[in-house]
Amino acid sequence: MGWSDWKWAATMTRRVHGAHTLLEQVGPDMLVMADAGIISGGFMEHVRERRAHVLGALEAGTWEHLDHQRRLSAGSVLAWVPPTRKGQAQYPVQRGMWVRIISYRITDERLGEKDKVYRLVTTLLNPRVAPALALIELYHERWEVELVIDEIKTHQRLQRKVLRSKTPDGVYQELYGIFLAHYAVRALMAQAAIEAHLDPDRLSFSDGLFQLTEMIDLALTLEPEEATAPLLARLHHKMAHTVLPARCVRINRREVKQIYNKYQPKKRQVPPPEPFEPEDQFLDFVQMLDPLAPQRHEEVLK
Repeated sequence: MGWSDWKWAATMTRRVHGAHTLLEQVGPDMLVMADAGIISGGFMEHVRERRAHVLGALEAGTWEHLDHQRRLSAGSVLAWVPPTRKGQAQYPVQRGMWVRIISYRITDERLGEKDKVYRLVTTLLNPRVAPALALIELYHERWEVELVIDEIKTHQRLQRKVLRSKTPDGVYQELYGIFLAHYAVRALMAQAAIEAHLDPDRLSFSDGLFQLTEMIDLALTLEPEEATAPLLARLHHKMAHTVLPARCVRINRREVKQIYNKYQPKKRQVPPPEPFEPEDQFLDFVQMLDPLAPQRHEEVLK
């Protein structure tokens, strides 16, 4: 094993350990989404022990030939994951569990690798409660966490690079404060969007942060008992006043700088792909597959 392979393996091991540690913060009825490097039977069983559910991607070849597979409606398959044999995994499956596997393709290379079979796995077994297309669309929106990072680093902290605290405990406290402040703004924006019958994505975080800051200054001059309800109503109205244009489908170019990665290096001289039209939806470019089709593995659902 070369140095880069060892470093990669060590990094993935730390990621898996960290993911299992984070599950201690998961509560009942939550949905945990994870990428293919994290998903395993032991991880999913750990989530179910917390009375939560999982939605994640599967690496190629993983769980493709499980026993007791059953076709469900809308292109998903119910499969049994048996207990792990002793010594085969650091986080083994203890009791075995039923999972639901969803297979599909992306028909536009601007969204992913064309003709590649993507597979999701979930513990939400009932396709009526959690339709396959809804889960595919939800998993695709995981990238929006990048917007949250941008909101905190660029807009909330105004690009300040360094925390003020000089001790580990102080850094923890400062980070908690930053995250709680972001949550407060987003929670108020979500309520404002619900009252205005809007998607929260259509509201501006920068404007919401500004409106909250202005409202706090006003609230400090009034009596809390009399001012809280009318100020909240006014704040919700102001937050929902500025509506952003509907988002276009995000282009996903699978290219990175490192030449040893499985993706091709960035093509600096190649123009960017054409953007999607405003009316385009991600699910317009999803092709459901039936892995249990009798004729061939990739048969498309009719």
